[in-house]
Amino acid sequence: MEPLQLVDLRSADSKRLAQARRHIHNAALWPARIANSFRPPQAGPRHLQLRWLAPDQALLSESFNDDLTLQLRLPALHLQFMKAGRPVPHVFDMEDRSPAEVEAWILVELLHRGLARDQFSKTLPFEIPAPMTGDSEKYIPAELEAELSALTVWLASAASILLSLAPSLDHGVWLDPELLHLNVAAVAPAATGAKAPMQIGFAMGVERQGGPYFYVVPQNNGTVQNLRPDAMLSAQTISEKAMSADAIRQFLHEAAFQKAG
Repeated sequence: MEPLQLVDLRSADSKRLAQARRHIHNAALWPARIANSFRPPQAGPRHLQLRWLAPDQALLSESFNDDLTLQLRLPALHLQFMKAGRPVPHVFDMEDRSPAEVEAWILVELLHRGLARDQFSKTLPFEIPAPMTGDSEKYIPAELEAELSALTVWLASAASILLSLAPSLDHGVWLDPELLHLNVAAVAPAATGAKAPMQIGFAMGVERQGGPYFYVVPQNNGTVQNLRPDAMLSAQTISEKAMSADAIRQFLHEAAFQKAG
């Protein structure tokens, strides 16, 4: 893999970084809400996951109404409907817009697409910390440009690393909008005698963990979610050790595949 040009977050303002992460998290809920509102009856929980589109630095909802999707482009926080993979007119710039204004734009776009507006719901089967709602506050991506750009670089690089660890995933890497995590399932070769399957992921960060980090956990067992990582690798450690993409990949590979069962 080529060397990564990751942004060193050690000198970043932690409060501004947390604010940028909160903006991304809240913005990512809109494509998830669209997918949830128009989900087919047979859809499973993965229907809410958002596909990472590397060329566009964007998150894309699952398709609905046959060939429609909603895309969130980072780091500028632009929303746009797509039809059969092609952008339709009317990009929505979230700058200085409230959640209520985002909802109003979505409802108008649904009307233009001939879809029932009352089918759209902001309700999701989960809650996130510090949700942005109503007209009480507005998105400010221009003010947080540096922090949003830095987190987008980390997200894009993490997606590339995770995909290299599970190259059979021809459908790409997906983001969980509830946790703001990228993750892939990786099954160890039988000859290693390692734990299998494992889940290798990347978290955009939470308050108790600080900045972004990679992690390895056992794969979900039914509905049980294992939240305690077997291994973690923080953005701070990566910067301190000037780790390359190959070094990060090796750490995650060894944590997932070469530990004793």
